[in-house]
Amino acid sequence: MRDRIAVVCLSLLALCGCLKAQEQTDPTMMYLGQATPGTSPEVFAPGIVSTGMHEFDIAITPDGKEIYYTTFINGLCVIVACKLENGRWTSPEVASFSGRYSDQAPFIHPDGSRMFFVSNRPLDAQAELSESMNIWVMERIGREWGDPEPIGQPIKSSGYLSGPAVTADGTLYFTRRSAQGWEGIFRSKYIEGKYTAPEKLPLDVQFVEPEHLHGHLDMKLAQPRVYVAPDDSFIIFPAAGRADTIGRSDYYISFRDRHDNWSAPAHLGEEINTRQIETSPYLSPDGKYFFFQSSHFPFEIYENRSKALTYSELENRFHNPGNGNMDVYWVDAEFIKGMRPKNPD
Repeated sequence: MRDRIAVVCLSLLALCGCLKAQEQTDPTMMYLGQATPGTSPEVFAPGIVSTGMHEFDIAITPDGKEIYYTTFINGLCVIVACKLENGRWTSPEVASFSGRYSDQAPFIHPDGSRMFFVSNRPLDAQAELSESMNIWVMERIGREWGDPEPIGQPIKSSGYLSGPAVTADGTLYFTRRSAQGWEGIFRSKYIEGKYTAPEKLPLDVQFVEPEHLHGHLDMKLAQPRVYVAPDDSFIIFPAAGRADTIGRSDYYISFRDRHDNWSAPAHLGEEINTRQIETSPYLSPDGKYFFFQSSHFPFEIYENRSKALTYSELENRFHNPGNGNMDVYWVDAEFIKGMRPKNPD
């Protein structure tokens, strides 16, 4: 009798394990149920995430059950969340920790234990709104996030911080702007629960400055953000003013070898980069898909004079992706492997 009970229990445990594994890997439950892209970039979740408003800065939990991104309206950046609950994705909602201040650039630790983002929220209860954006962090508590806490010293400085990205060992990458302009990409290692003094990466990187935006985008939207691989093997970032830049800023990738040397930045190509500003690169937790922000502008409106536009066509453009505002795109990330230097050491 005991043996029979034991067999039944083991069978139930095996069944539960299979169901759990199926829930985690079932592709129909991933990415808001969207059909995955091929080698050509596609708009991500049109009408759900990419709606015709400004959307950018996507971040996904390791289990794929929570998707966060930034949207922008009337000078305020807000972090939005979609969650997979009881086999269904919730409609986009303002994240529980966002909506009062200007919050953006969420990035989730590869193990899902912490979320980083930037905000102008007060650094303490008695303070006024911060004049600059600072990095904040939240711990994962069960199925929710704890209270946001400022990252603090030695990372916090008088500069304007943006683009937090973190590796599996806790090393934090970010961009910093001072009164003189964007200074570049910085790195701070996480050792015994503390961050080390930030060091600037030896990469020849320039970022778009406010005076070069020509009124098209708010400064809040043009902050350079980075993506770093969980194993610290490469970084993807936007840069401006390089010889092969085709827009006001394009995405580039640099690979790190075992001696901590970085390869020369390589352009991600014209299928991904446009004539506009690119600022928000991201790789899905499984490394299969490259997400990026792009503000594809319908230049054909001005270049094609063969047919006059109707009002309904104009209205349709306004309420859909590709109207010149920022949208989230994605593409198969296999191309990244081919960009790695042949002899990285």
